[in-house]
Amino acid sequence: MIEINGYLLNIELISMIITPLISLIAVIIYAKALKNSTEQNKIILSQNIKANFEKEIHNLFNEGNEKSGLENENDAFKILNIFEGIFPLIRNLTNDEEFESDRVKKTILNEEKLILKRYNKNLFKIRSVVYENSKSAEYYKNLEIFLNNIESSQMIKEDKYFIKNQLRRNVLKETLEYYKSHLKTTHLTEMLIPLYEQKYNEIKWIKLNKSHLFNSIEKIIDNLEK
Repeated sequence: MIEINGYLLNIELISMIITPLISLIAVIIYAKALKNSTEQNKIILSQNIKANFEKEIHNLFNEGNEKSGLENENDAFKILNIFEGIFPLIRNLTNDEEFESDRVKKTILNEEKLILKRYNKNLFKIRSVVYENSKSAEYYKNLEIFLNNIESSQMIKEDKYFIKNQLRRNVLKETLEYYKSHLKTTHLTEMLIPLYEQKYNEIKWIKLNKSHLFNSIEKIIDNLEK
């Protein structure tokens, strides 16, 4: 006990109260500093990852401007403009009476029968780009994977949005606008066409949006609009 200004103070009691309080304050300060440090590390990591994604966007832009033939080099379109290339062909099919009759009836076909069809030229050009091994279908599949990688990356939310927005604005803007206005809103993506199904080893009438090319662009749109 000590006396200060006429008051008796219990030093041991004061120590028992103040020491834990100081320790608690120290823990709070440390925890806050640790949290700030962790957040800062996340931001630094995110920035490094973002830089790699930005480089890949540049590569995807260059690849998208390469040409992909519908059947031969004379029919070549930039991959980013491939939907503009096949839109008239799809329209031609819808205006073909023989095709419409086969489509409505879901006529059983094989390659030999298709070759004899009046609409075979338009159909074969469309099929040359919607299958998974076509240059165009592979490109849009890579875009789909690219977007999935963004979502699963360790980037912070703001950087994920930035990269997706860069892809939308700098690579896909015109492609998506054309696809939505000419194919999706007109419901042409729902149109059935005869496609070879590997798992069935036969030709089946399948909606365009279920083909590899169209399926990828639909998933890309869904991802960008999240």
